Parts: sequence; C-alpha cells; structure tokens
Amino acid sequence: MGLSGWVGPLPSFAAPPVVEVAVGIEFLQLPGLGPVQLVRLHDLWRDAFPKIQEQPALPPASFSTGPIGFQFQVSHLPAIRIWMMSDEEDELLQVQNDRLLLNWRRTPGDDRQYPRYDHLREVYERVLAEFRERVTASSAGIFRPQTAVVTYVNRFAFEAGENLKDAIGVLNSEWNAIPNASPEVRIAAAVAEPGDPGSVVGELVATATSDASHGYLEVVTRINITESDGDVFRRLDIAHEYCVTGFEKLTTLKMHERWGKE
Repeated sequence: MGLSGWVGPLPSFAAPPVVEVAVGIEFLQLPGLGPVQLVRLHDLWRDAFPKIQEQPALPPASFSTGPIGFQFQVSHLPAIRIWMMSDEEDELLQVQNDRLLLNWRRTPGDDRQYPRYDHLREVYERVLAEFRERVTASSAGIFRPQTAVVTYVNRFAFEAGENLKDAIGVLNSEWNAIPNASPEVRIAAAVAEPGDPGSVVGELVATATSDASHGYLEVVTRINITESDGDVFRRLDIAHEYCVTGFEKLTTLKMHERWGKE
C-alpha cells in the first residue's frame, strides 16, 4: 500500500513478534442493527467465516488526548457483539451496532507469521463494502464512520537475565522497582495533522507488560474520520503506519536485531 505522507518510510521486520492484529472502524450507532439483524449478517460472510458466537458488546471508546467533537448517543438496543470466525479461528470478524473489526490471531500450535496488513486491508475492504450495502438496503440507519482503528499485540520471549527493559527503550534498569506498583507501562501520544501540531486528530496508545518469561506490547492507533474525509481506508492506512512506527520507536535496537529488522 502507498504511504499516506504522514509518517514516512515504514520499518519492516523479518520475524516480528506479532500475535494479533485488528483493523476496522467505529461508526455512529445504527438504531436498526439489533441482535436479530446482527446474526443475519452472518449470511454475507458464512463461507469465509463459518463459525459464529455471541459476545458482550465492547464499550464506547474515546481519545485519552481529548476528542475533536462530542458525540452523544442513546441506545436501548441490547449490548451484544457477534464474532464470526474462519475454520481455523485465526481470522475473526467482530460486529456490533457501532463498529466492524477484522482480527488476525495466532492460534495455538501455529508458528506461521501473520499475513501482513495488506492482506487484512484487502479482506476488510470487501467486508466493509458488503456491510454498507446491507445497512443501506435494510434501513438500519445512516452509516457514518467516525474512527479508524488499528491494533497490534506483540508477545516476545525473554532470554536468560532479560526483562521488559531489554525490549522497551524508555525504561531504565529500575523501571519495576516502584513500591506497591503494578509493573505496567502505558504511553499515549497525540496524532496531529502534518505541519499543524495543534490539530489533534487521533492518538497512539502503547501498553507494555511482562511475566517471568515473556514481554507484551500492545499498540493501538485511533484516527478520526471527518465528514469531509470520504476515504475511510486512507485513515486506516494512517493508523497502521503509526502503529508500525510506534512499535519501532518504543522498542530497543537489541530486539530489532533479534526480530530481523530489514
């Protein structure tokens, strides 16, 4: 995919420690998209995602750096979310009345690398087009995209004597020595329009944790989609670029070598 011009050349790793990726958008609640209509959406994607489960709805999300606008929504619809999974359960569609997400997940015993953003984007582009067509035909409501969201979850093993400071570059040797504090690091950064640092249009949030043998780094980027910006996928590409660049900037050269930075 072509770069958006917001970030610049993207880093690439031969063996990135990615165990899950999610791409998608959040939109204003669709009042006509109730539980029955959500389940019926499975007819669109049954071939690629034959398995279906009901899950609790994800709560509304908001920027910790402050939203650009204020959206007030009241819904009396039951709060549910539908999972639709591939046979291998490594690809997952999540749909509820205010968002549509596509996940890739590493399943137990599967040592394949993740299929890269371009693949997920291609699948999601087709799914979103079918979803929008169904919403329009069923009079479920007016489809108004609000936010493009990309999430990367990374899991990496420690070698002897290592801990999270060996992977996360902003930590010093005593990062986990704060009395009675949970060893979790959370970093948030505002995303602005190029050349206009005061125009906050999104955020990047990175959360790092660890156990005795592994470190975990989740990077989430959310970019607002304005009414004047009709290209949802351009905003999704921007979110992806910030996730990848954020991962590189937060992690150490030592780990870059281990993960085969190209």
